[in-house]
Amino acid sequence: ISSNTHTMAGNLSGAGTISFTSGTLNIAGSNTMTGTFNAGTGTVNFNGTGGQTIKAASYYNLGTSGSGTKVLQGAITINGNLAVSGTTTLLTNQYQITGTSSGTLTMDSGTSLLIGNPANATGVSFPSIFTSSNILLNSNSTVSYQANTSQTISATPVYGHLTTATS
Repeated sequence: ISSNTHTMAGNLSGAGTISFTSGTLNIAGSNTMTGTFNAGTGTVNFNGTGGQTIKAASYYNLGTSGSGTKVLQGAITINGNLAVSGTTTLLTNQYQITGTSSGTLTMDSGTSLLIGNPANATGVSFPSIFTSSNILLNSNSTVSYQANTSQTISATPVYGHLTTATS
């Protein structure tokens, strides 16, 4: 994939290698591939209308759009921007999202970020390294700290809606 946009209507799976330098890869299914995944400076957008799994990997730009819950399968690194849009929920489970100080984290109206897993005692933090001036949370977005352990609520972002919950 170079500077084009490619859309996959189903899952990205298998044991091969996917590499691209720029462009956009829209995935309507889940990314469960076991091979090498190199997003270069491109954008990977999970744009399905239902639940999707997001592979533990390093992404340049990562987006969620459409609807449904997008679930991390491991820790991820964002070397550019993270955009939560549509009416999606991004569930971190017990995995950390690590950003970059030059990247932006945006959440649109009607989106949610669930930090932690109520069935797991791993403390997860708000996505790290993004700077306060580059975190844009819509006033109608929701961030929920929900691990089954103590979590520190980040003072960095200006939250739209903030909730806490444990099982």
